[in-house]
Amino acid sequence: MENRKTPKPKKPIYKRVWFWIVVIVLIFAIKGMGSGKSDDKNTSSKSKETSQSSTKKDETKVTSKSSSEKPKASSKSVSATPVTFEEIVKAYQANGAAADDTYKGKVLEFQGTVSKVAKGIFTGTDVTIDAGNFTDNQFMNTTATINMPDDLAKKLTSGQAYTFQAKLNDATIMDSGWVQNLSMSKGTIK
Repeated sequence: MENRKTPKPKKPIYKRVWFWIVVIVLIFAIKGMGSGKSDDKNTSSKSKETSQSSTKKDETKVTSKSSSEKPKASSKSVSATPVTFEEIVKAYQANGAAADDTYKGKVLEFQGTVSKVAKGIFTGTDVTIDAGNFTDNQFMNTTATINMPDDLAKKLTSGQAYTFQAKLNDATIMDSGWVQNLSMSKGTIK
């Protein structure tokens, strides 16, 4: 008679300890990402309200600074089309293809308040501007990301309003018609 052990039947995956550990870790990770976003949105909306009330003060400060204190734009004088973020977003919401013909690849001039300055993915520095909310959903804010030279971007201050010139590369449009981000390059300060 042979002394063989009968193999134990394999447990289903949901009865294994490591499976539940992975599930719990994933739940906490997803919950953490979700709560981090809502905290950022709440903080963002509170700071937006504060910055909107002080935007006129900031704009006055920017325009009243002496020329030695202002960040200097590049010496190249480029013909730019003056626009507002609302005009761009409304055009993309109405007809993205027509808006591309109107704005994409063109140098635009606009005002915006800097919300973040960070190293660019490949080159330069990315300056993020809160462009506003043009939907009924308070969490669907539009941002503009401008890639500009490091030396010029380092002179910017978060919370301050500036007049920018930049070339529109692309507009990220979500399914609901929400324009999430306007991606721009070759940014300068006027």
